[in-house]
Amino acid sequence: MIKSPAGLGHLLAREEADELMRERFREMYDILPQAVLYGVSAFGTRLALYSLSRMAAGRLLEPRRIPRDPTRVNDEVPPEERWAIDVFSARARPSLGR
Repeated sequence: MIKSPAGLGHLLAREEADELMRERFREMYDILPQAVLYGVSAFGTRLALYSLSRMAAGRLLEPRRIPRDPTRVNDEVPPEERWAIDVFSARARPSLGR
């Protein structure tokens, strides 16, 4: 799902986008036909790449979840930098060529 670019600056929008990706990967894990599944979360043209690996050592979802801290509010939300790839940037080409 592509979200509005304005949402990138909001903590709740980033948290919801990250949780949605993790939920979708959990739903697909049992039917995953290959060893690695890739996914993209987008705010406008800004992308965050996710991957789920089914290697023998267990499943690994990247980027890793930020652990909850009951004493802090903002530190557990994915930072804007997670969506660092801008599809209109020349720097995005190597990241998207995987």
